[in-house]
Amino acid sequence: MCVNIIKLLTKDKKNYKFLMCGENMNYEKLKSQFDLAEYSDKLFLLDEVDYIEKIFNGLDLLVCPSITESFGLVALESICCGTPVVSSRISAYKKILGEEFLVKSYKAESFKEKIS
Repeated sequence: MCVNIIKLLTKDKKNYKFLMCGENMNYEKLKSQFDLAEYSDKLFLLDEVDYIEKIFNGLDLLVCPSITESFGLVALESICCGTPVVSSRISAYKKILGEEFLVKSYKAESFKEKIS
């Protein structure tokens, strides 16, 4: 989903920058989904980090396109750092985020609309 969202947003020709980080990032799979070199000045990839609050404080927006999440900790941590969140409509996020932060449907276009 993240790759599709990035592809849609970069078509807008705005100066978006993207950061993807997390445990067990599969770089080979990402490379197979799109040309990372084409996005080298827009997309930054990190493994799991120990300083997540610094990441959240450096973001304008956190996007959580999860389809399963038991509690929604990443969204909660982001909010605690003052960084707004756009997320899918799973129950974990519905409980902690307002309607204005949830996408209408689990489609890249819905995320693009909410982010824009």
